Amino acid sequence: MKKTKHLKGVIIVILSVVFLVFTGCAVASIFGEWGHVRGIVTDSVTGEPIDGVYVGAYSYDYYDYYDWSEDYDYTDDGGYYYLTLDSGDYDIYYEKDGYQDVHLYDINVIAPFTQSRDIEMEPYNPTPTPTLMDKLY
Repeated sequence: MKKTKHLKGVIIVILSVVFLVFTGCAVASIFGEWGHVRGIVTDSVTGEPIDGVYVGAYSYDYYDYYDWSEDYDYTDDGGYYYLTLDSGDYDIYYEKDGYQDVHLYDINVIAPFTQSRDIEMEPYNPTPTPTLMDKLY
């Protein structure tokens, strides 16, 4: 008797999922339509978080000019950023005056997952570390 009730429950769940898929409700909609990329941007010399870094994600299907996706954010006081993106491959750009740009290519975003990308940006003119020869002369 218990096995019959359990089997009926499993059949109802399977039929419900099949119904949702065939009525236009994609499985991705059930679990979330977007993926996310988040992280912290820090100074490669000091290790401190960098505020106000432009973080842009771009996806472009070269075969379909109109298939263009993007999202962007600016880092906060703690260097933190968060992007919400459709599933697909993205190039991510990190830009701020006084720092060398950082580019990540072909980052695969899959909904509904979140991935972390912590980045270090190098200042244009970091303070040079003295060498032994500098100390002798």
